[in-house]
Amino acid sequence: MRSGKTAPHLLLQTRAIGYLLAMTNLLMYSMKWSWKFGQFAGIGVYMHATFLLLVGWVALSGWLQGQTLGAAASAVAFVLALFL
Repeated sequence: MRSGKTAPHLLLQTRAIGYLLAMTNLLMYSMKWSWKFGQFAGIGVYMHATFLLLVGWVALSGWLQGQTLGAAASAVAFVLALFL
C-alpha cells in the first residue's frame, strides 16, 4: 500500500464507527423524558413519560365504559400485556 492513502475498508470502518457514535449521542439526548429500568440482553430498557399518559388514558376510557374499577384495570392490563 502506498503511503498517504487509506485502505478503502479502513475508511468504511471509520465512517461506520463515526455513524454509530453520532447515533448513540443522538439517542442519549433524545431520551430526556425517559427512565431506565435496567438492561435485557445488554440492551437498555427505558420507559418514556408519555407512556404513563397512555396508561392513564386507557384507564379513564375503561372506567367511562364500564363504570367499574375492574373495567379500568382490565383495559390497563390489556395495554400492558401488549408492551410486555
